[in-house]
Amino acid sequence: MEGLRLRWEHLSIPRGNLTVQASKNYKTREIPLTDYAIQLLESLPRIVGVPFVFVNVETRGVVKAPRRPLYQGRKNAKLPWVGFHDFRHFRATQWVLHGMDIRTVQGLLGHNDIETTMRYSHFSPDHAAKKVLQVQKAEAAELLANGQQTGNGANSATAPVSFSAASSLFSRTGTQGFEPR
Repeated sequence: MEGLRLRWEHLSIPRGNLTVQASKNYKTREIPLTDYAIQLLESLPRIVGVPFVFVNVETRGVVKAPRRPLYQGRKNAKLPWVGFHDFRHFRATQWVLHGMDIRTVQGLLGHNDIETTMRYSHFSPDHAAKKVLQVQKAEAAELLANGQQTGNGANSATAPVSFSAASSLFSRTGTQGFEPR
């Protein structure tokens, strides 16, 4: 719910980011904003003399518990199981599914522990299978670009790569593991 305490002074539309001031882990962090988020924030009315972005118009104070609109929205959408925290889980999962590394997601969510972030970004077997195929194709293309032959003599980036062709790109280097030659 740290977003509810967001103040206009913490937004930098020209830089395209917002600053989260000392959240629950006592660290300040900067969050890049998408173009969509910037458009949305620019469309919000500002109330003179009120520092908060999300304001209860009646009290002119910060929105304290926006449960009623959420509950009405989830009822209308026939999604009674959705809660506030589900939006963070969804965002983390989408970032990972679209290729953002887990450490970046950890920083954006403000987690101290990578295990927390891993719980937030739900594993998708279909996504994992697609990523394995992408890596296989990239490795095959790299081998072909280096003049290597595939295991069946074909010159296709999708053909299986022989172990000997793949291992020829690497050399054993002590405790460093395998590194490109």
